Amino acid sequence: MKRFIIAALSLIIASHPSMGKEYFINKNQHYSEGSRSGLQKVFSGQELSFKAKFNATNIYDLAGPDQVDVNKLYGVSDCLSHHLQSSVRFGWRWFGDRMEIFGLIHRGGNIYFTELLGIADLNKVYDFKIKLSPDKASYLLSFNNSQPVAIQRDCLQPNLKGYYLYPYFGGNLKAPHDMKLSIWDTSDRDFTISAIGPNPVRSQQPLKVFYYATQNQYVQFDLFDSAGAQVMRTLPQRVSGASEQQEITLKLPGHLASGVYFLRPFSFLEQDRNSSQQNGVKGESIKVLIIN
Repeated sequence: MKRFIIAALSLIIASHPSMGKEYFINKNQHYSEGSRSGLQKVFSGQELSFKAKFNATNIYDLAGPDQVDVNKLYGVSDCLSHHLQSSVRFGWRWFGDRMEIFGLIHRGGNIYFTELLGIADLNKVYDFKIKLSPDKASYLLSFNNSQPVAIQRDCLQPNLKGYYLYPYFGGNLKAPHDMKLSIWDTSDRDFTISAIGPNPVRSQQPLKVFYYATQNQYVQFDLFDSAGAQVMRTLPQRVSGASEQQEITLKLPGHLASGVYFLRPFSFLEQDRNSSQQNGVKGESIKVLIIN
């Protein structure tokens, strides 16, 4: 029975690789799973940044004029209003055998789109950024570190202030088949795990952590069991800021029992090293399956 359970867990994690947060839009649905749970995650800040990756499930043919519709990727409501009144997001569509990226907003209850911001290749990670203009009157949207494109905002509040908006298919039509999108939010976060491996992994086997770091800093890792108990903490390691993906190799303790664990990074700057618990940033936890 124990062997069967571990094998089943291996299949679950293998089908949901540790590459950002995966959002699933089921066939004949608009909304991604969990995006209408009623628990709205609040956002407040002058910049929203994230990374995203498209894949073959995002290719579709609607065989009609709705092919031009732009699907919603990720963003926030704004101006303390409902998102259909005031919001800003990135959007995507499969059109002309390519993945096209747009910005879109709701302003005064109407929807507006930017010009085409760029083309995304499948299975490649891209940067997306939304920030406020100096006078707070416009959004500045940039895709793949390109020159920002401005589009008028609905208010002059000093921060983007609202709730997160998650992947949505449409337009008018619902998803023609099951889809998956990989997204990880990097807002106010300087260290982001993009993948780990191998996963499953054995105790004392090296575990590679692939990550992005936007500036020079220190990072340590905490490992928690499924009950939330901390079972490992690494010493802080210095990492360098770079635009490309980097990696760190961790050695897991040998005493860990087989099961599901969660690896969480904690990053902080040089000047905060002596008070890191107060000034550092906790990253998103990544699921790790340990098999002995």
